[in-house]
Order: sequence, then structure tokens, then C-alpha cells
Amino acid sequence: MTISWILFFLIMVLIAGSIVYQSLIERRIYKKENFKIKVDGVNIHTDYVGSEGPTVILESGCGDSAVTWHLVRPKLTEFCKVFSYDRAGIGQSDKNTQERSLANIVKELRRVIDVSNLKGPFIFVGQSLGGLVVLRFALEYPADVAGIVLVDSSHENMTKLWNLIPAINIFRKIISIFSYLAIFGIARLFSKLTIPANIFPPDVLKDYRILQSASKSLRTGIAESTPVFQGINPFFKDLKRVLHNVPLVVLTQGKYDFVPKKTRKIYEETWLEVQRDFLLLSNDSQHVIARNSGHMVHWTEPELVVNAVRNIVTKIGIANIKMT
Repeated sequence: MTISWILFFLIMVLIAGSIVYQSLIERRIYKKENFKIKVDGVNIHTDYVGSEGPTVILESGCGDSAVTWHLVRPKLTEFCKVFSYDRAGIGQSDKNTQERSLANIVKELRRVIDVSNLKGPFIFVGQSLGGLVVLRFALEYPADVAGIVLVDSSHENMTKLWNLIPAINIFRKIISIFSYLAIFGIARLFSKLTIPANIFPPDVLKDYRILQSASKSLRTGIAESTPVFQGINPFFKDLKRVLHNVPLVVLTQGKYDFVPKKTRKIYEETWLEVQRDFLLLSNDSQHVIARNSGHMVHWTEPELVVNAVRNIVTKIGIANIKMT
């Protein structure tokens, strides 16, 4: 009986210690020097760097913090002003009570731009879900859009792709479970498997993993992904009438290692098909395949993102910049 109680006590101490440690490391990041704005009563973390050129707005993927652009931002600031932010409930931004629908995320982006007093028109860069966000924003506020870069963007109709990866639903359930276990640090440990060790400098990588594995960010990521999985109201048809000659660069992954071999070929063909749909949205579009990248092109080939923006800047005549 005594041994049982000792084991029980040690387990309770271990659990309590894990909770306290996770809380402390998250608090350390949240208290780091940063800039936050109040958007409808919610603290939103923003970052605005650069001193000249047009403003580029970076829109991250599902549940992803602005740290994800760490390799892209410094190069962009050589010829642009760069604005990035954490959506509500992600990274260093507080949660809000609104449903995480595409429409609400776009409204939030509009408010973030207005409260930050940013002056457009802007060049938008959207990765994954962020691509849908900037496209929907372009539909509602076309005068504010000077150009768009889509980084392996999600499509308005993703259903046929999910059918080729049945395990994706299992993965979402695992993330959902981890969102409740995150207070124990389990999700942080798992992030060492999902976030490669060589993408960022060690200090940045450490903070990024903590931000991505926080319960708040995981739950928000699941909430943001739900509309995409269930299907969103189509809007590309209307978008074609809006973009006209707005420069559009579509960056698409070239590696599909995450897809089971059995369905990899048909998945790649289907993904390329939906990516080519984006090219029809503007009369001035370009398609670039990131041969050495999976979904996170901005991690493995950040120069492609930088050159895509540079290409648009040159094209719209804001600056005369030579391509690297």
C-alpha cells in the first residue's frame, strides 16, 4: 500500500511539474518584447519592419504563427515594408469568441490593417489557408490589392483531395487530442517530429515549437481548418471579375512524400489541377513549382517567395529592382 501511494504521489508531482513548466515557458514567450494592438477588445500581435517600398502583408497557414516567415522577412525588407501578425487565438495573440470562419478571418484582417493604420495598396502573400484568406480579402477589397503570391495555397474545393488521404482525418483527431494534453507539454514534445530541427536558428526554433504546441494555437488551428474540410461557399467565379490584371504568382510544392505511395501520383495530379485553377483568376498570372519543397515552401525555398514578391514589385512599377 505504501509503495502504491509513493508511486501515486510521484506521478502527481510529475504531472504538476509538467503543467507548471509548460505554463512558464509559454508565459516567457508571451512576455517577450513585441507589439500588440487592440482589435475589438482582443490583443493581436503584429510585426512591421522595413523602411521603404510597398507594404507586403504575410498571411500564415492554418494555426500557424507569424514566426513561420522568419526566413522570408529579412530578405523582403531589403526592398519592401513587411507586415505580419498572429491571427486571434494563435501565437502571441489572444483568443476571441468569434467563429473561425473564412469570412470572420477576413473581417479580422481588415480590422488589423485599419487599426495598424497601414496604407495600401498591398502585396499579399498567403500560405495554405492564408492563400484563401488573401483571395477572399481581394474579392471584398480589390482596391487594396496590388499583387498576390500564393504559397501552396488551399483551394475553395478541397474535398476531392482529402478523399485521397484518409489518414488526414486521423491526424486532425490526434491534433484535437493534443490540444487538451498540451498543458502537460506532450504537444511540445510531439512538435519535434512535425517541425524539422534545421529550418530555423535554435533560439527561433525553440520559441516557434512552443507557440505552435500551445493549447490555444492547436484548438484555433482545428477551428480554422474545419470550414476548409467541410467545404466553403465558392467565390472564385466572382473573384475572376475582380482581379483582372492584378499580378498573381502561384508557388506549388514539388514533393509529396507525406502522401501514401498508393495514391501519391493521383494526389499530385489533382493538387496541380487545383493549383492551376488559381492561374485563371488573373490575366497576369505565373506558376512556379518548388521542386525541393513540400507544403511549407517558405521554409525550404524562401528565395522563391522573395523573388515572387520582387517580381510583382518590379511589375507594378513601384521600384526598379534587379532579380537575384
